[in-house]
Amino acid sequence: MLNANGFCQIESVGDKFTVHGQPILGKAVRERCAILFVTRSLERTTVRADSSSSRGHGDEKTVAIRVHLDGNTVADVGDKLTVDNVAGRIVSMTAQRDVTGYVDHFKVECEAWQ
Repeated sequence: MLNANGFCQIESVGDKFTVHGQPILGKAVRERCAILFVTRSLERTTVRADSSSSRGHGDEKTVAIRVHLDGNTVADVGDKLTVDNVAGRIVSMTAQRDVTGYVDHFKVECEAWQ
């Protein structure tokens, strides 16, 4: 049983792109969700592209979001999901079933929206 404790915004990704290669997003849909965690961090990369002797490091923004969405959600893998003003791309949706076999909710995992 889903115990929703917050709201998230879902924007579907279509098959059309801008001149810069960015996807054109559909209309934003607000849905109730159970927020498990939202993590933003700045990680240092180990190798730079130039591999110079200075051994410089680059910084990479990382985002990890995990929420539960209702079984009749409009979300799909690849869509943009925003929780607490943090945007992520859905990379995994796992159906969680009740004792009768019906889909109760989805466990959704996201990475940083680029």
